[in-house]
Amino acid sequence: GIDFGAQTVSSLSGVTPSTGANEILDHYEQGTWTPTIVAEAGGTDPTGGYATQSGRYIRIGNAVTVWCIVYMASSGVTSGSGTAVVGGLPFTVKNAGAIRGVGAATCGSFGTVKGAPLAATPEYNQTNATLKVYDNDAGNVAAWTNASAADVTDSSNVFFESTYEVD
Repeated sequence: GIDFGAQTVSSLSGVTPSTGANEILDHYEQGTWTPTIVAEAGGTDPTGGYATQSGRYIRIGNAVTVWCIVYMASSGVTSGSGTAVVGGLPFTVKNAGAIRGVGAATCGSFGTVKGAPLAATPEYNQTNATLKVYDNDAGNVAAWTNASAADVTDSSNVFFESTYEVD
């Protein structure tokens, strides 16, 4: 790998530089993956097929950035149950404690959701990202909630981008 051990130490306040093995860039990879819209464990996956499933990724060291677009079929989709997630991430998400990746999501045709999912959170020790809705519930207190697989219908779609950490 590339050894960055000879680089200049940062003079920024609060920055602690790495040493030893943490200064070696030992992994670079890019490729494609097949994203899905499924239910989190314990739920029921939507069925009926996909019109489009396209994803790509770049991994540099232990950081992975993913992009995807998923469209359910235009007809014949049966909604699922439980929390809706983007499945099939190319690498398992590291359990990094309180530090978590989050990504932007743009979604459409999600049944009765008061607002379409706007974010996706990669889940520790898994290869999926939970779709999140910022729901203002007709003027009541706004809150982030999980999107439901029950709201996945004909032509439901997700555009998603995130960076997350791996082992």
